[in-house]
Amino acid sequence: MSPWAEWFTSATVLGGLLGVLLLRKGDRLPFVFPWKPIIPFALFVALACASMLNPSHNPPSQIPLDLERFEDAALRAPALVPFVGDEFRDVQSRSEVDPGQAIALFYRFRRDFQDKFDRFDSPFEPFIEDYESNLKRPHVAWLPSCVTADASIWKRCYPIAILALQAIMLWRFMGSRRLIRKLLLMIVLNGALLAIAGTLQKLSYVPGDRVKEIWGLWNAPEPRYFFSSFTYKNHWSAFALLCLGVAVSLAWREISRKGTLALRQPKSGVCLVAALFIGITIPLSGSRSGTFLLIIFLILLAISLGWVVTRNFDTSKKRWAAFGGTVFACSLTLGDMVWSGSSLDRETKSEAIGNTLRQWENYQKGSPPMRYYLWKDTFKMFLDKPVFGHGLGSFRALHPLYQSAEYKREREAGLAFAHRKLKPLTEHSHNDLLQYLAEIGVVGVGLLLLVPTLGIWRIRKRLFSNSPDWALVGCMLFGLYSFLDFPTRTPACLLLFSLTLSLALKHASLENERKGRNWNRLAEKKSCLTS
Repeated sequence: MSPWAEWFTSATVLGGLLGVLLLRKGDRLPFVFPWKPIIPFALFVALACASMLNPSHNPPSQIPLDLERFEDAALRAPALVPFVGDEFRDVQSRSEVDPGQAIALFYRFRRDFQDKFDRFDSPFEPFIEDYESNLKRPHVAWLPSCVTADASIWKRCYPIAILALQAIMLWRFMGSRRLIRKLLLMIVLNGALLAIAGTLQKLSYVPGDRVKEIWGLWNAPEPRYFFSSFTYKNHWSAFALLCLGVAVSLAWREISRKGTLALRQPKSGVCLVAALFIGITIPLSGSRSGTFLLIIFLILLAISLGWVVTRNFDTSKKRWAAFGGTVFACSLTLGDMVWSGSSLDRETKSEAIGNTLRQWENYQKGSPPMRYYLWKDTFKMFLDKPVFGHGLGSFRALHPLYQSAEYKREREAGLAFAHRKLKPLTEHSHNDLLQYLAEIGVVGVGLLLLVPTLGIWRIRKRLFSNSPDWALVGCMLFGLYSFLDFPTRTPACLLLFSLTLSLALKHASLENERKGRNWNRLAEKKSCLTS
């Protein structure tokens, strides 16, 4: 996480906590800290802190090089001096700035060296083995551990902790359904503005060496894959799915309560138009996984609309006819939205279709996509320490140890024609769940998922009712997205997910309480009439 993202996340959370306190004071209500839901996240922080007491590696900056052994090997094999010297120079240059990257560079070099020169009994082998033995540190493998005990552990831990705190505080103290809907409407308007700005930017963008891709302010790591203020199209798609779910949820509620009269009110119109703009940008960005999840969302929406229409008919035959006709009409309309979004930029559309066809042809020839091998490597890393994992942020540093030959070959081929020379290191596994399992184990993942799972379980009936909460459906699709990519590693996506999930769960809980009170009143009236 960059420094500005850390400040942004912290300021947002502290602002939210201050707002909660002001609301409680304005309503003259006491402030009672929600200890019970905080406990799992407090244990997660304690787990991360405990892992720093059991590092598996020494900091590379503290490991001296045996120059005498290097000079002796250089006299015996002078042809290898540039290769070995350049690699260790890279390791040493990153050891102070980023110890994890330095360790990853060493293990990648160690793997390459073994593949190329082990069978020749190279004189540099003792020098490399000596460095590796000094790099590794004795530790208790079955206890929580980390790669190196430095500040990077805390930097990865505290954003999760403070966002969890914000979500719990909102869920605990938000007592007004109207205020919650206003906050959700702000999320929709923010998503719509970003969607419109991203669309205009996408359609008018002209590549150039001196052009800063993101609104002229920031450079994108890969100019082909950015959208709006996001450096990666899949992360925009995850963000957009959350905003789309909130927009549909607000519009659905208004229409289900007021019927066609709701279309005359600004709120419903704004939400529907915002949903249209946001939905179009997902295929426009070129995200294939995002488009796939968008289609799932739209299919669920069409089926729900068809189910609602059947309540207006009394016979089974008419209901099935109305259901089929509504689903078919909605599918055509929503499908046209997806097709129109993808057709706005022909180059992006042709690239997405071409990549899909190429991967399908390779799969038929027995060559799965590169991510398949990456997921296998990550799962292998998880199996090595399944209980507590290797530590937060350990994936990039230790992945070269578990890297399969197939993934290594595909990765190097993909970087062969890059616009600048890059080391084939892997930052993310493109599967958040697997990466979290590899880094913090079953215990850590269980602590993170316990409170959200219990919250969803409490209002599970609303997910399958006649008025489903589409904001929660968007959150569930975001969770599904975490199996295909790494949206939770983006601060904006993680922040929006925690906000949306907390507010949607609280609104659903308040709705259930309101319905319970109404049933109790009806029961009291009936009892009075009968008596």
